[in-house]
Amino acid sequence: WNNPNQIGTQANDGDVDAPLSNNSFSGPYVKGKGNWVVDCPSAGKLTLIVDTNQQTVNFTFAAN
Repeated sequence: WNNPNQIGTQANDGDVDAPLSNNSFSGPYVKGKGNWVVDCPSAGKLTLIVDTNQQTVNFTFAAN
């Protein structure tokens, strides 16, 4: 867990809300330990895309 290359919402460990808007969330990442907390509205599939060129993450939710 002490991987110097891990990414997160912030340098320190801790949770940060990632609110879905139209079933998606996009935002920057940094080298760190902060966690994204995604509140999915129902059972379904959450897809995560990490863009290392732009240093962003994108969460997309699709209900079952």
